[in-house]
Amino acid sequence: MYPKRFGFLLIIPLFMLLVACNQKGPKLGVDIPLRIMPMGDSITEGVCDTQENCQFPSSAVFMSPGNGDGAAACSWSMNTENPKAVGYRAFLREKINAKGLKMTYVGSVSIVEGLSHEGHSAWTISDLDYCVQNVDWLEKGQPNIILLHIGTNDANSARTPEDMATSLQNLLEHIYSKVPDTTEVIVAQIIPATKGALPLYVSSNTLMNEIITPYNEKIPGIVERLQEEKKHVSYVDMRGAVHSDIELDEMMGLHPNAEASERMAEVWLAKILDVIGQKP
Repeated sequence: MYPKRFGFLLIIPLFMLLVACNQKGPKLGVDIPLRIMPMGDSITEGVCDTQENCQFPSSAVFMSPGNGDGAAACSWSMNTENPKAVGYRAFLREKINAKGLKMTYVGSVSIVEGLSHEGHSAWTISDLDYCVQNVDWLEKGQPNIILLHIGTNDANSARTPEDMATSLQNLLEHIYSKVPDTTEVIVAQIIPATKGALPLYVSSNTLMNEIITPYNEKIPGIVERLQEEKKHVSYVDMRGAVHSDIELDEMMGLHPNAEASERMAEVWLAKILDVIGQKP
């Protein structure tokens, strides 16, 4: 049996441990602004969310690493020609601010003040992967949350869902080679194309949604494998953000209108609040 004074000494460090565990450090989004990097293609950029930004100038030149433009393409965006394209990004900023949270968007594309991003029209998963590996998007932006919606243009090229899933796995691994494991990458199961849409970039009888649907079904498995490696990665189901074909643009049948873009923002918001431990 221990002397009473020894038992008292045991209580002191236990009390100090309880105090330390209950101390509240700075909270992300409350004390420290969220640094959010939207990453993807024209759906992230916001093209065709309104009719007025669905008209591309005849002089517009698309650049991408996949077209052989290399690292020079990594600073290119259609936003230069089409600055009114904001998509879900503007809605999401409003919704985060309405919650009383602090945030800033980060990314190399800063055409519209306060709405920086890495959304690049017509880009594929591999295009993003090239820039993640070869330029300093992540090092400069230092995001603590990345919103990733990518794969539509791979389907536009009639890539197989299996190849797309492999490319997505590679992209995520390369992202985590540049950022801490605690950086939250939120991967979207991407929105559908219009029901009868065929790939635009190659001749194929396979409907785009016949590619997009099985690709989306592979995303949870990819995320779970990375979670097993202690990466802070999660996914959201963005498919329900588009309620019908009339909410997609008439030009290509790929881009959500303003109503669907706002629903995308709501899906992102719910996951962000969950990630930072805030109540919706």
